[in-house]
Amino acid sequence: MPNHLRGVLMVGERHAVPLHGTERYGQPVAGSIPTAIRSFKAAATREINEMSRSRTAVSQRNYFEHIIRSEESLMRIRQYIDDNPARWDFDRENPSATRPEPKDVWRTAQ
Repeated sequence: MPNHLRGVLMVGERHAVPLHGTERYGQPVAGSIPTAIRSFKAAATREINEMSRSRTAVSQRNYFEHIIRSEESLMRIRQYIDDNPARWDFDRENPSATRPEPKDVWRTAQ
């Protein structure tokens, strides 16, 4: 989609990674998913804003995380990510979408 990024963050099997409630404003927790995502978003936003000709600030407030617990789920999510750009005409955030698909359609079994 032209309005967001999707990806899979792989975390080693034997690593304990804090997920929620570990980071407070101004107090990042090294190695936590919220800190990694925030750092990535800050760097990407800074780069986009520096490259922008319109000088309109670009940023997205939140992110969504989902723990993938099976190979089947991983394959379904990877396929969704691969197919995602071609589905812009059906995206709920596309103002020109004629038939927006339901939220979190990737979670349903195919």
